[in-house]
Amino acid sequence: MHLNGRARLVQCPAAGGNGRLPQHRRQADGRKRFPTDTLTYAVDRLRHYFRNHAEVYASGNLLIYYEEGSPGARVAPDVFVVFGARNVERSSYRLWEESKAPDFVLEITSRATWREDRTWKRELYRRLGVREYWQYDPTRDYLEPPLQGLDLVDGAYERLPGRVLADGTLALRSEVLGLELRLAGRRLRFHDPQTGEDLPDLAETEERLLEAEDQRREAAARVEQEAAARRQEEAARQAAETRVQQEAAARQAAETRIQQEVAARRQEASARQAAETRVQQEVAARRQEASARQAAETRVQQEVAARQAAEARLAELSRHYYAAGPTSRIDRRLSTHRRT
Repeated sequence: MHLNGRARLVQCPAAGGNGRLPQHRRQADGRKRFPTDTLTYAVDRLRHYFRNHAEVYASGNLLIYYEEGSPGARVAPDVFVVFGARNVERSSYRLWEESKAPDFVLEITSRATWREDRTWKRELYRRLGVREYWQYDPTRDYLEPPLQGLDLVDGAYERLPGRVLADGTLALRSEVLGLELRLAGRRLRFHDPQTGEDLPDLAETEERLLEAEDQRREAAARVEQEAAARRQEEAARQAAETRVQQEAAARQAAETRIQQEVAARRQEASARQAAETRVQQEVAARRQEASARQAAETRVQQEVAARQAAEARLAELSRHYYAAGPTSRIDRRLSTHRRT
């Protein structure tokens, strides 16, 4: 790409071997040209925002060579974004090797650069076809308003409209990035309209990561506490179930013992009743034996009495017999024989 005029003769501060300008460019009095935290924030957050886009390249403070064979034809935007360029690291950006020029450029104005930012750089970016050219004055000494955006329309730059929010924040929309650039005091931030949040800087990101880690740890601790509580509840439930089972087993054992004792008592009662029956039977047998013995004794007595009576009669007969003499005995026998 060849450009004529002043833009072609741009001479930039010496770059290192990697094509990058020193990160902290200084003025003659030794003061930093601009707050490096703004540059770091802008480049880092845009890289992070487009990290998943393989064809979006975001960089900053990197030399852009725009004319092959002319080392002096170069410029180093503070921040730039290219849509359609590979998202890979570069030592410099050579337009004849790339698909296109940047679509978005942001220059951070200082005492040493504010004139060139508003004159030949603006013209150069217009000729290169940079769709949006932005300028930011962190000290508010050279631009009013301190944040301005230019949109390339039909080959000429037109000011982008801005609005002031209720808290005094100046907000301008970048159609190229799909983001808003917001200036609150001297704090420049990219704002994502879809999420309604600013893109956080490194410190904010680290703080959010720490907060997220704390929240994760707290959540993990809560989960562990809940798991421990559930384990305790499960252990208590199991212990309760075990106690219930033990109580049921003990109750069943007690009922079994009671049933066994009742059965034993019934057996004892049956045995006692059987013993009583046997005793009664023995008593009845003994009574029968006693009655039989008494009856036998009565019969014996009767027999004895009968024998005695018989003996007495016989004795009486014998007395009569002997008292009658022999004739009388013979006559009686004869008389007795006749009667028979």
